[in-house]
Amino acid sequence: MLNAETASGPVKSEVVSTQQTQSSVAIQPPKSGISPHMQDYGYAVVIAVVLFAWAFYWFRFRKFAADYAALSARIDDHFGARPEGGPSPGYTYTVASRGPNHARDAEMQSAEARWRHLSMAFPHLDDRGEKRPLILISVPYTDVDEVKVVQELLAGRIAGHVKSAERAMVKPAWVQELGKDFDALRNPQLAIANPAIYTFPFFLTWQRRHQWGVLPYAVHNRLGVICHPDHPKRQDLIGIEKEYAEALGQAKSERTALWVNDPKHARWLPMLLNAAGSKPISLSRVPGEPLAKQHKSPTIFSVGAYLHKEILPLMCAVLPDSQVGSAYAANARELEVSDLSDGLRPDKLEDWPKNSAIVTDLAVLPSVWADSGWSVLRLPHCVYVPIGIGYSVATVPLLLEHSAWRNDLLRDAGETLTPAAAALSDLGIELDERLWTADRENGG
Repeated sequence: MLNAETASGPVKSEVVSTQQTQSSVAIQPPKSGISPHMQDYGYAVVIAVVLFAWAFYWFRFRKFAADYAALSARIDDHFGARPEGGPSPGYTYTVASRGPNHARDAEMQSAEARWRHLSMAFPHLDDRGEKRPLILISVPYTDVDEVKVVQELLAGRIAGHVKSAERAMVKPAWVQELGKDFDALRNPQLAIANPAIYTFPFFLTWQRRHQWGVLPYAVHNRLGVICHPDHPKRQDLIGIEKEYAEALGQAKSERTALWVNDPKHARWLPMLLNAAGSKPISLSRVPGEPLAKQHKSPTIFSVGAYLHKEILPLMCAVLPDSQVGSAYAANARELEVSDLSDGLRPDKLEDWPKNSAIVTDLAVLPSVWADSGWSVLRLPHCVYVPIGIGYSVATVPLLLEHSAWRNDLLRDAGETLTPAAAALSDLGIELDERLWTADRENGG
């Protein structure tokens, strides 16, 4: 009979042996299923892909450089070669804003530089082969007879010129239907990829310059402000109006500073905003709910997109007060031009909140406001705004092909408007004959 020790001896030894075997199996490294030959092949594939990608990038870069050089040569051939350090749109804008002596040429150079940029991005817009129709935009702007005559004159001259250039001309019917409510800023689709000319006095503000240019015959410097005769800031506004009138009169006599305005004259806008407060109304154009009935709390209104979205925001930028821009963006409300005639004006002065005011282009202001007892003031915006024959940047090639025709077109417009200089000045438009006689002064 075996004792317990003898019986357990071999069993223990067998367990230890099994554990050692399992341990030795567990620490063996795994064997790879990929042969060394296949590993070398994989490395070769990776290297080949990298080399192919590098070669593809190099050839594409060379192709881009060649295409860019060819496009640059074609544009230089179209416009004439420009030095590498030629004037930028920003530089020519600065030159133009300093005064009329070089403003016309600077405006054209600025538009040409922007056309070069546009044609770089969209080469097919250079349509010397298949010429796209010219879009003519001619809508009412003011009741001054000479402005109407100029629009008819320009339309006839442009129609004859584009016909001789074997180009069609179209007048969109929907533009005619909008009439005074048409606004170029709201309809950039006419200008982005199409040659277009605007015969009404066209405002060229800073942010319009990406899509438009102007053949300038004047500058715009004043806006209309309608307020209650008991407005708390009315006397201060009258003081600014007189102050600017004196400065403008001196500038006219010295023939110098029609184009440069001291920003201090623009301080009337924060006055109006502060007086109206921060609880403006929100207009609803639901049928049967007149705007005048909705006007129950002090509000600053601005008329037209070009005024509400362009000139007045730029005026905020001119002012050194950093709070004006945010107050205007939060509290000013936009009106349509047609609202001045039959929308916002109440039947009685008592129905008008005394701290409200309307800022409008004087050219679209109906005389009924002044005749009905409201105060109408002419106040400066102090922003550089040339005004003249407007055109889209895509029209630049047509204007550059015949500079004599372009200059004659501008001169005819300026000379036709000259008899109305006083009436236009009342509308905030200051004619300057130096703009359309610049080529004569240069011997042209």
